[in-house]
Amino acid sequence: MATTSAVQDTAIIQVRDVPIDVRDTLARRAQRAGQSLQKYVLSQLERLARTPTIDEWLDTTDGADYRVDLTDIDIAELIARDRR
Repeated sequence: MATTSAVQDTAIIQVRDVPIDVRDTLARRAQRAGQSLQKYVLSQLERLARTPTIDEWLDTTDGADYRVDLTDIDIAELIARDRR
């Protein structure tokens, strides 16, 4: 009888030269989350990878231009008008 198992492609990432204070902060956060440092950092990497960058998000806007041409004077006038 053959058994099947879910095989997931994974990779090993090694990060060098992590400052001690960064490592300590991540370790504290992992402990508060009830996770090992390994699992905590992996969850943060997964979250980072799921969140598109601005450039990736802009690629999904079909080239629409959402820029607004306002000067600092225009902005100041809008703020002043809003405060009245």
